[in-house]
Amino acid sequence: MADRPTTRELVEAEDVTAQCIRDAVETVLAYGGSPVFPIADGYHLDLPAAVKGCDGTAEVLADARVDESVKRVVACCAILDAHPVKVVTEVASAPIPFRRFDLASPQAVGKANG
Repeated sequence: MADRPTTRELVEAEDVTAQCIRDAVETVLAYGGSPVFPIADGYHLDLPAAVKGCDGTAEVLADARVDESVKRVVACCAILDAHPVKVVTEVASAPIPFRRFDLASPQAVGKANG
């Protein structure tokens, strides 16, 4: 799989379910999408960016004359062709630098006040 797989590749790898795709399509049709849509375990998809990134999709979805079934297919194609972002959940193993001040020392009082 590529470093930045498409949603379609995640479906083929069985990391994304058909139900999740249907939910994403419903979200696009009902609300225009959510900038952070959890598409798979560890992956989020920016639905508005997916729609904008697919030529003609925004226009089709905005056109009141277009049938709902066509809008579903167009939204689904945009979602499948999009590149979800891998969410990093690991905590860095390096310690966070911490500087301890002795609150009784004049230097600490001066730093706290100024």
